[in-house]
Amino acid sequence: MKTTKRLILTLAAILGMTGAWAQDAEEVAVTKTANNNEWTLTMPASDVELQVEYYMPFDLTLADGSNAHGTVAFTVGDAAATQALKDDVVTVSVTPADGYTVKGVTAKTSSQVVVPMTNGDNGWTFTMPEENVAVTVTYAKNLQDAWIQDIADQTYTGSAIEPTIEVKDGEATLVLNTDYTVAYSNNTNAGEATVTVTAVAGSDYSGTASKTFTIVKADITMTTAPAAVSGLVYSGTAQTLITAGVASFGTVLYSTDGETYAEALPQGTAAGTYTVYYKVEGDANHNAFAAQTLSVTIATDKTALNNGITEAEAYYNSIKDSNPTAAAALQTAINAAKQVKDNANATQTEIETAAQTLNDAVIAAQADVALKRITLVIPAKSYMARIDADKRQIENAVAGVKLYSVKSVTNTEVELTAELSVIAAEMPYFIYNDNDTEIEVSIVVSSSDADNVDYDSEHFKGTLVDKTFTDEDMQEADHYVLSGGSSFVWVKDAGTLSAGKCWIELVPSSAAHARALSIVHEGETTGISSVKTAADTKDAAVYDLQGRRVMQPTKGLFIVNGKKVVTK
Repeated sequence: MKTTKRLILTLAAILGMTGAWAQDAEEVAVTKTANNNEWTLTMPASDVELQVEYYMPFDLTLADGSNAHGTVAFTVGDAAATQALKDDVVTVSVTPADGYTVKGVTAKTSSQVVVPMTNGDNGWTFTMPEENVAVTVTYAKNLQDAWIQDIADQTYTGSAIEPTIEVKDGEATLVLNTDYTVAYSNNTNAGEATVTVTAVAGSDYSGTASKTFTIVKADITMTTAPAAVSGLVYSGTAQTLITAGVASFGTVLYSTDGETYAEALPQGTAAGTYTVYYKVEGDANHNAFAAQTLSVTIATDKTALNNGITEAEAYYNSIKDSNPTAAAALQTAINAAKQVKDNANATQTEIETAAQTLNDAVIAAQADVALKRITLVIPAKSYMARIDADKRQIENAVAGVKLYSVKSVTNTEVELTAELSVIAAEMPYFIYNDNDTEIEVSIVVSSSDADNVDYDSEHFKGTLVDKTFTDEDMQEADHYVLSGGSSFVWVKDAGTLSAGKCWIELVPSSAAHARALSIVHEGETTGISSVKTAADTKDAAVYDLQGRRVMQPTKGLFIVNGKKVVTK
C-alpha cells in the first residue's frame, strides 16, 4: 500500500481547499481545523490522492476610497463569494446609494492587467484569472430636479422660449455642456413649459432632472390707438366717428353701445355726443384688450340758421321804413331764431325748425312787400316821374330803361343826375324809356343801399298822398307837371295831384309863365318842353267825377272840356 503522510496545510485566510479523493474515486473526508488554517483527514487503507484547490481573492476598490455611495456583492454561480477559482465566472452586483448611479465597474489583476468585463442584466461579470483581482466601482451623482433653480414666468412671444437656467449641486454651480445639457419642451404657447437637463456622459453626474416654468399670455397693445374725428358737424348723412386702431395682435372691434361689437368703424348721423367703445378679443396666448372709450361730438349745424338770420336782418333793414308791418313780423321771427342760435343745447331738429320758421317769415314779408310792386308801362322815348315811400329799383334790368332824379332846375333847364341804380326813399325820380317801343317795367322795394346822390329837392318835388294845390299855392309859385312823357306842362288852376306823382316848382312865380324848360342829362339837352300859356291850358282843364281839378290824370273816367273822357 502506498502511504501518504498526513498533510497539514497552512494557508492564508483567503485561500481554501476543497478536499482529497482516493484512487478508486472514493472520497476521503477532509476536515478543517478550528483555526481555519488546517485541514485533517484519516488515511484509509488505500492510497489517497490529495487535491488542493486555491481560491484567488478579489478586492473592491471604491472610486472615492470608501463605500459610502453604494454596496458591492460578488457571486460565483448562485453563491455569494469573496474568492474564486481560476476560470470561475464572477458576477459583480452594485447597489448604489440614494442619489447615485454606477458610473463604471473595472477589474485589474495585481499586475495591473485589465480584466475584461461584461455588463449584463444581472451585473458585471468577468472570468477569474490566475492573479488576484481588484474591482473598482465609480459612481456618478444623480441630477436632482431641485438643483434647477426657479425660473421666472416668461411671456408669450410666438416663438420658442428658452430661458437661461442655473443648476446647483449644493453651493457648486454645474457647467452647461460640461456637466449637463439642456432641452425644452412645450415652450412656445402660453401654459406650463418644461426644461430638462441631462448629465454629460463621463461627467461626475448622471441621469436627468426637469423643472417646469410658466409662459404667461402676452398683453395686447394698441400700436395705433383709435382717435375721435374732430370737427364733425351735422350734415344729414352718416359720418365716421373715429379713426381706425391697430393692435399688436388680433382685430380691433368697435361698438356704440358697449355690447354689440364689429370691425366696421362706427358712424353717426344725428348731432350730439357719442361714446365709442373699442376692444380686442384675447385667445389662448393673449390677454384680451379691455374695452376703452372715446367721446366724439357731431356738432349741430347752425350754418343755415346763421345765414338765414343774416339775410333776414338785411331784408328787415331794407323794409323796416317802407313796410313797417311786414318788418315787425319779420323782426319777431328773427328774435326767435337768435334765441335758438344762442342756445348751446339746442338740438339739430330745433335748429332746423327755427331756420325754416325764419325762412317762412322772410317769404311772408317778401310776399307782403311784393304787394307793393309797381308795374308801369312807359311809352317809347318817354319819361315817367314817381315818388315812393321806400327805396326802389327796377326789378329786372331792361335795356334802354334807366332811372334818374333832378340835379338842378333853372329858368330854362331841368338837368338830370347821372343814372341811378337804387332810388332813395321819398326821393322823386324819373324812369326813362329810350326804346322805340313801350316797355313794361316793375319797380320794387330794394334791399340794397340807395345811391348817394344830391337831388334838387328845392324844385323837384313829389307826394306820397293825393296833393291838393290851392289858389294860394298857385300864386306863390309856378307848378309844372310831366305831360305826354316828354314835356312839362304849366298848371294854371288849383287842383289835386295823385299820390306818387311829381312836379317842378319855381319860385317866384313869373307873370308871363313862359319858361322853356329843357331836360338835359348832365348838361346834354335831350328835349324842350312845351310851355303852356293860360289860353293854351284853359280849355284843357281835367276834372274828376267829383268836380275836382286833376293836374295829371291817371287811368279812369274824367271830364275834359265838358266831356267824359276815359283815360287808359
